Amino acid sequence: MDDSITNDANPYSAPKSPPSGKRTGEGQVVDAAMTEGAALLRGAIWSVVSAFPIAGLMGLLFRFPVPFVGYVSGFEAIIPAMLAVIFYGVFMGGLVLIGVLGAIGGAVTANLTSPVL
Repeated sequence: MDDSITNDANPYSAPKSPPSGKRTGEGQVVDAAMTEGAALLRGAIWSVVSAFPIAGLMGLLFRFPVPFVGYVSGFEAIIPAMLAVIFYGVFMGGLVLIGVLGAIGGAVTANLTSPVL
């Protein structure tokens, strides 16, 4: 047998060191893209932050109820609609609900897109 052929030249040989990543109970190695807590936090933050431009877009395209003003629409409704999100979110609890639902959505998305063990 020729000694010049080593495992480095053989593409079908097992790697010398195990790949980095998260080990499961069965000994499999999985690259964990995002932990459960990070998925919850990302979902909550993205949903709360995106509520403001979505409200501005809704005020531009449709009628949007602004507190103490009434319904507004058009270009002049973008800023008042975004400010109405603060009122509805802080004083009426809407941002908490949006954050909770966004966190649930982030966790579901992370679980659906994670590799199968």
